Amino acid sequence: MPSLRALWLCGFALLPALGQAHAHLLHAVPAEGAVLRAAPARVTLTFSEPARLTVLWIAPENGAPRKIAPLPADAAPEISVALPPLGPGRYVLTWRVIGHDGHVVPGALHFSVSE
Repeated sequence: MPSLRALWLCGFALLPALGQAHAHLLHAVPAEGAVLRAAPARVTLTFSEPARLTVLWIAPENGAPRKIAPLPADAAPEISVALPPLGPGRYVLTWRVIGHDGHVVPGALHFSVSE
């Protein structure tokens, strides 16, 4: 049976890994699956830690993605970016961010603009 000290040392060794969790999306406006009466002018992504947005695309369902620029240069836990004019339809917004640990984390959300 392992000693209490050995268990404590194993737990202590895992602490650095816990501190290196990747940035993950906590909240988005528009929200995943939202059905909007009007097209959003901006998207706001809130992450679990400061993150730097490296690329952002928007695509209509079954359509070609459009790269959105300019993007904020600095890392922040909340990132807001202007969207191009959107017509009625279903959209997918995809991105990649880099968290403070240097890992690239992709993400996506889907929303619809009603007729």
